[in-house]
Amino acid sequence: MCEKKYAEMITIVQKSDEEWQRLSDEMTPEKMKLIQIIMGLSGEVGEIVDNIKNHMMYGKELDLNNIVEEFGDLYWYLRAGLKSLGINYEDMKENNIKKLTKRYPGGYSREKAIQRRDKEV
Repeated sequence: MCEKKYAEMITIVQKSDEEWQRLSDEMTPEKMKLIQIIMGLSGEVGEIVDNIKNHMMYGKELDLNNIVEEFGDLYWYLRAGLKSLGINYEDMKENNIKKLTKRYPGGYSREKAIQRRDKEV
């Protein structure tokens, strides 16, 4: 398994300059914007996780002001991502409610979470 991964890495490194240029050319401004949005979402989530980790693991005071700021940033990136993909915010919310209603008929419970009715074939 390790030998296969190593061979794949060597193949990637040996790509010609033309191949690297072709891959680079495929990176359109739209793709770059979406990558920036996704990285932004990830970064903001990481900041929230770090704040909560420091509180739970190291006994530091929970910085709610920072958490509110980071959730605001998350919301901005979420809306930007939806717009970039042509997804309506209200439609997204409605679809999520439908999914959760199917998953947890009658409301959430631990048992229903384990059974995940929406994943039945």
